[in-house]
Amino acid sequence: MMGSSSARDAAPMMQPSTEEKQTEEEGTLIQQWQWAEPLIYHDLLMLENQIPLSLLRELHGIILSHDKSPSMDELILSFFKEFSLTKHITKIPEGSCHHLLHLFHSSLIPKKQPTTRGIRAQLVAEVTSAIPCARDLIESRVKVKKKQGVACSSFLDLSFDSGRLEIPEIHVDDGTNTLLRNLIAFEQCLPRIGDYLTTYAWFMDSVIDNSADVALLRRKHVLESGLGSDEEVAKLFNSLCKEVMVDPNQCYLEETIKEVNKYHRSRRNRCYATLNHNYFSNPWASISVIAAIILFVLTFIQTLYSMCDSCYKA
Repeated sequence: MMGSSSARDAAPMMQPSTEEKQTEEEGTLIQQWQWAEPLIYHDLLMLENQIPLSLLRELHGIILSHDKSPSMDELILSFFKEFSLTKHITKIPEGSCHHLLHLFHSSLIPKKQPTTRGIRAQLVAEVTSAIPCARDLIESRVKVKKKQGVACSSFLDLSFDSGRLEIPEIHVDDGTNTLLRNLIAFEQCLPRIGDYLTTYAWFMDSVIDNSADVALLRRKHVLESGLGSDEEVAKLFNSLCKEVMVDPNQCYLEETIKEVNKYHRSRRNRCYATLNHNYFSNPWASISVIAAIILFVLTFIQTLYSMCDSCYKA
């Protein structure tokens, strides 16, 4: 009897306290949060989930009113660094933004923006026509390089100069498709903010024709893939701009596209591209061309030697 009584008396002492229960529950919630965190991040940037940024600031002031709490801008900056597209952002863009997606979009805009101007009618076809894929550009002596340094303020900051096409590196993962689609949809809903993401997606759709182009861009360190295969990356970019129009009068890559097409279509580069595609596209073709050249040179030398020998005997 005394043993049973002692066991009953000891039982309540073995039960966890309220603080221990709370700690256990918080530990479980943290584990769940770590699992759901990437999904929540992308849900916060979906166009249909946006709420006014001013309301978020009001809620932040009410919920986190003590002095030690981080500011709203610090929280937003920490939020942006979770995405590969904005991980290099060090300052919240200035200006009035409607919501979080608008602010995210503003942080992607290149610092050096070209002046918008009207395009002459004869140039519209040249601008709106798709540029060649990466393989065709390489064959026509266009040097595709990774853009870096202080001149690269965003992955949208493409440039072309003297046959050198510089493209900032972009990391493509499972969330890139959803994120780019929401940014493009936002630009379609609010044309006055520009069509930077739409134009970029259209440009990459032109440069990437299939998995071979993706592999080439990866070798050039322009594209880093977190997907299963190059085919998936090509499919992603080829489907972004379906039923989406790019206005040539608002195209921030107008000059870049025009210069790339002009360089690619020059007679000298077209001849070089044809020679490269037909005779140097694979090692066996290159060996055949080199063997033919050597045979031609040897035949010419033999013929010249025979002529000289005939003249000497005469």
